Amino acid sequence: MMGGRDSSVENRSCADVARTIGLAPSMRILLNILIALALIGIAVVVAMSLQADGIQQDQIKTTNVEVRRFQRQIALQSAVADIELTSEGFPVTIDPLWFEGQLPTNTMLEHGRPWVQIAGWDERASLHPIDLAAHDVAAAQFWYSPYKGIVRARVPADISDERVLRIYNQVNGSRLTDMFSRIDAER
Repeated sequence: MMGGRDSSVENRSCADVARTIGLAPSMRILLNILIALALIGIAVVVAMSLQADGIQQDQIKTTNVEVRRFQRQIALQSAVADIELTSEGFPVTIDPLWFEGQLPTNTMLEHGRPWVQIAGWDERASLHPIDLAAHDVAAAQFWYSPYKGIVRARVPADISDERVLRIYNQVNGSRLTDMFSRIDAER
């Protein structure tokens, strides 16, 4: 015995343990097969999880680029176009023609949704939409505030508010600290 433990037990294989507890050879084979299948299953789940995380990171980066492209176009149109502007100096609405057939897309969300929601008067002080996540297919890919000149991308609804908030902040370059705040945290 070493350190209070029987060293002969520590060095025993699964086959040795199976023999000790009286399993027949055919049951030992079955036990080995089940252990091997369990290990393969765990490896497959880990691999799929890593692949899904990689895909989501690509979607986050791509959507972030699209938000910035959208934002640049709003700034350009505010400065040079002969369009209706709010008293704050931002376009009242978004014209898809500004993007010459290449509308910004939110790769985080499935196709078939409205493209952009224009914030109403009741949201004029908001820097973020009421719903950060797209809980149903009626939720637009993007939210635009003509009072602040800001575009935000919605993110998929998820199992936790913390995850939604983390992804929303990554996609939009924001620093919200909770799901209900409409003001970014100090940098």
